[in-house]
Amino acid sequence: MTETAASKKWEEVQKKAFTHWVNTQLAKREASITELETGFITGVNLITLVEVLSGQKIPIKFTKAPKLKVHKINNCFIALKFLQDDLMVKSITISAEDIVNGDRLTLLLGFCWLMLRTFQEPAPVGGGEKASSFEANLLQWVKDTLVDYKDIDLTDGFKSASWSNGKALLALVDVFDSDILKGSYSSIDCNNKLPNCELALNLAEQHVKLPNGLIDPTELAEGICSEKNLVLYLSLFYNSFKEKSASNTKESLEKRLKDLEEKVRFYEEENAQLRSLQSNLKLQEKNLSTSFTEITEVKSSLKTAKEEIECQLGELSETFGKEKSLWQSKVTELNEEIKVLKSSADSSTTNLQNEKDELAKDRDSLKEELKATKDKLNKEKEEIASRNEELSSNLKKVNRMREELEEIMKQQEQNQERTLNALRKHLLRHVRDMQIWKGYLERDREYQVEEDPLPDEEELSKKKFANQVTELDITLLVENKRLEKLIREREIEAAEVVSVNIGKKKKRIKKDDPLIDKIDLNKVKKNQAGGAAPKSARGQFSARPNVAKKFKKT
Repeated sequence: MTETAASKKWEEVQKKAFTHWVNTQLAKREASITELETGFITGVNLITLVEVLSGQKIPIKFTKAPKLKVHKINNCFIALKFLQDDLMVKSITISAEDIVNGDRLTLLLGFCWLMLRTFQEPAPVGGGEKASSFEANLLQWVKDTLVDYKDIDLTDGFKSASWSNGKALLALVDVFDSDILKGSYSSIDCNNKLPNCELALNLAEQHVKLPNGLIDPTELAEGICSEKNLVLYLSLFYNSFKEKSASNTKESLEKRLKDLEEKVRFYEEENAQLRSLQSNLKLQEKNLSTSFTEITEVKSSLKTAKEEIECQLGELSETFGKEKSLWQSKVTELNEEIKVLKSSADSSTTNLQNEKDELAKDRDSLKEELKATKDKLNKEKEEIASRNEELSSNLKKVNRMREELEEIMKQQEQNQERTLNALRKHLLRHVRDMQIWKGYLERDREYQVEEDPLPDEEELSKKKFANQVTELDITLLVENKRLEKLIREREIEAAEVVSVNIGKKKKRIKKDDPLIDKIDLNKVKKNQAGGAAPKSARGQFSARPNVAKKFKKT
């Protein structure tokens, strides 16, 4: 066996032994653990174990049903702190966190060894002095316990032959309970080492309640059992002796007596309940007898009904026999029809198989066509993809051109707006000038000038371009018509004035020169129209030279 395997085996032995030992202690408080690694995680069992071993109550309050990890660690810390400070236990190497985590089995086994050596160290029989070590005290306890067995020689300690021949363990079993061997110890042959060792370990397991597997009987018989295994096993033996002796003390007897009294009281109450139950049963018996009479009557009526049913059943059986023969003949006919159908079905199956083969061929051809169509579609898909890429690039170009056109249109709109503003200002100024000329032409006359308000430039600029142009065009057209009307009126007035003046002048000249009739009056009118404007017939305004001519030029 390798060193690792041996170490693992020893670890399992310790685990089993200390689980048993801890449970014997926790049983005094009606508690127990299943696994040594997880049995102390909450800290409650650890506090219970410390209190049982020390016989003292831990004064510090702890969490009895911890849920959080911090509460569990605190419980373990309280137990360890009590061991160190109050019980003066030294060399504790495990921490509260290690116990709660449950992943440090080696440290936990060391802690159990420390508890065993501190609180379960055997005391010398007769009040003698203790030896220097736990092993020596344990060996001395064995010697003192087996002092009456003269064939036991433990001079060589745990290497003595009395261990290998099984006599020492059998003697301990006999001392524990003499009824186990029933006086047959003296007849046991010390030369039957292996059978003696197996017998001793089995009896210890059955009657002393020690766990099995802590010691290999073969190793024990051959004398190669390790001392630490034997010490651990004897420690559990000592604990069993101690528990048994404690159960025989006065206090334990009083406790047992109290338990018996409690049981007697329980049995008395149970007896009273049984008596009450007996009276209830008697009452039920009367009720049952009444029910039995009724049941008897029902039974007789049921018997009569049974006879009637049996009679009906006979008739039904006869009818069933006739119908059965009829159905059997029909079944025979159906079987013959089935044979005929089966023969026709075979031919139909052949035809279906042929059709199936043809369908398979069609399927294969369709698959080939489908594959070709799929390839064609893939090619078209690739062409469409390339077209999409080309269209995407063209779309990008169109978008860029559109952005450029929008920028150009924006600039044109800005230029158009500036042009429109300038044109609007100049046209309105021109219309104002025309109104000034109109006023100038109507000055010194009784004629009333028609004044129409010009469009407001600010309001006009808020309108659309087409509306602005239309309104300006209408305004300019109206003013032009008014000016043309005034010019025509002035020309007519001027012609009238010239004709009047020519008539007067002609009369005057006739008196002086008779040749005046030959003067071309039209030329005179033209000359006078191109020269100074004559005064009106009424003489209410002074003439303004070349006004019409200047207006036409404007």
